[in-house]
Amino acid sequence: MKTKLLRVLLVSGALLFMAGCASKAPPPPTDTNTAFPTGDAEQSSSAQAGDTGKVTDELWVEMAAQDIYHSETDPAAWGAGGGRDRMFQANGVTWAQLEAYGAKQNSDPKHAQELFVKLADRVTELEQKK
Repeated sequence: MKTKLLRVLLVSGALLFMAGCASKAPPPPTDTNTAFPTGDAEQSSSAQAGDTGKVTDELWVEMAAQDIYHSETDPAAWGAGGGRDRMFQANGVTWAQLEAYGAKQNSDPKHAQELFVKLADRVTELEQKK
């Protein structure tokens, strides 16, 4: 029970962090040719203005779960090692789009709660596959 409560608090904190950071600039990329557009100023500014690109509930849950899981299990390979950048590139979205999607969930608390539950379940699923 303690573990599940801790996980829910961790996931909720991560989601609140992501939603709160939506208005801030995305973190600097480890490789500018992957997750973050650098040459197309119009695309970059539209993402920062709240563009969610092709992010869906399912994609948001999966990417957030992967980020939480890999940040805990192998932070060096995930962050500086480029794992996170590869995830964004493979899914064709940017950090700003993922954050914007999370921030938009604040307008519907019931839906946001449903996403939190799905996210917690997915993180648990990833941890059990170890």
